Amino acid sequence: MQVSPSKAEIDVRIEVQKRGLHRKMLPMETVVIFDSHNGKPYIHIVAHDRLTKIMLQRGGTRLPFTVPDLLFGKGIDPIVPVYLDGQPYEKAGVMNRDQKINQLWAERGIVPLRFPYKAPLSDVRKMEIVDTIEKELQK
Repeated sequence: MQVSPSKAEIDVRIEVQKRGLHRKMLPMETVVIFDSHNGKPYIHIVAHDRLTKIMLQRGGTRLPFTVPDLLFGKGIDPIVPVYLDGQPYEKAGVMNRDQKINQLWAERGIVPLRFPYKAPLSDVRKMEIVDTIEKELQK
């Protein structure tokens, strides 16, 4: 399930690193699994290689999951999931899936940041995105 980052994701990550925000970032391609226990929603943060193991422990049950383009947190607690939504994300099926993911985050008290953009990502849009992320991390 490994996906190569887009040029826009790479450009944003470089700017994030220039500003020192990468220190608050969880590892790239971190998988967030949405789960519930005793009726209370919670999340697992895992690396790709642990995803299959967790699924097997659950008897093969497919739990909803997402891989944010950038994920910022304190320790293992995610606080700011970031998605860069290029033109493929304008399709109805993808938009519906993203809406469901947003709802799963909201059930856990987290609002993801979604940034639509047209490729190629302009320098102005890149700065807007990173400025917004930086402000969110300062809250």
